Amino acid sequence: MRKWTLLLLLLTSAVCHGQEVTQDSLQGKWVITSTNGVDDGAREDGWTFAGNQWIVWSGKRNMSPDPFTVQQDVVDLGYSKLHVLEKTATTMKVKVGSSSIEYSLELLD
Repeated sequence: MRKWTLLLLLLTSAVCHGQEVTQDSLQGKWVITSTNGVDDGAREDGWTFAGNQWIVWSGKRNMSPDPFTVQQDVVDLGYSKLHVLEKTATTMKVKVGSSSIEYSLELLD
């Protein structure tokens, strides 16, 4: 019975979380689809992960890149942390630092 319970817990954990968060799994251009559950119909803001650089973009303007590292489900920017709450190959939900701001993002490329 213990083995079945352990197996069920492991499977549930894998299904709830989705894809592992790694530097490689974050690569690409991500558009913000909602902020705190409110749909962002414009789809003009987002983040790009390129190598070990995190770039915030708005419209056609890119902000200065920041280096990042990944440890478990946390993207560490040095001055703040992005907590990846959910991740699939093409979507993710992220909480910013200790704030109550949560972004839903979708991979563009």
